[in-house]
Amino acid sequence: MDEPPLPEITPPPERLVRVHGARLVRIYTIDHPDPRRREGFTEALLLAWAPVPGTRDWAVLTAWLGHWQHGGRTTGKGRWAWLRLADGDVARGRVRAATPVLMPEDEWHGHDPTAQFTIGARQAAASLPEQLRAQALQPRRDV
Repeated sequence: MDEPPLPEITPPPERLVRVHGARLVRIYTIDHPDPRRREGFTEALLLAWAPVPGTRDWAVLTAWLGHWQHGGRTTGKGRWAWLRLADGDVARGRVRAATPVLMPEDEWHGHDPTAQFTIGARQAAASLPEQLRAQALQPRRDV
């Protein structure tokens, strides 16, 4: 499997976790050592947030489609983890809001309900306290 699109971080204490609805984003590889790959991105869903104590960074519960080796071939697999969104990642253009391309059968974020991306998002939400799960899978409305 490939590396997460942002640095992985230890899950925050439940008391710090906030859910205001999910946000679809693209996480760009702006600092990749190969200049040809700096325009690449990973589409991701940010489901929950928690401040990282002593910093201006955030821990974000993130779902994305990762690369997976299976039976000698590469395919996509829904992945999720708590990742560190550094102060300035949005301002530098590393993380940008995305607009989904919707087909009639897609969920609001532009992925089929049976797609690996959607499966990863549901698994991520299931890791949250029960009272936060449903809202974590709904689109954030204040954007």
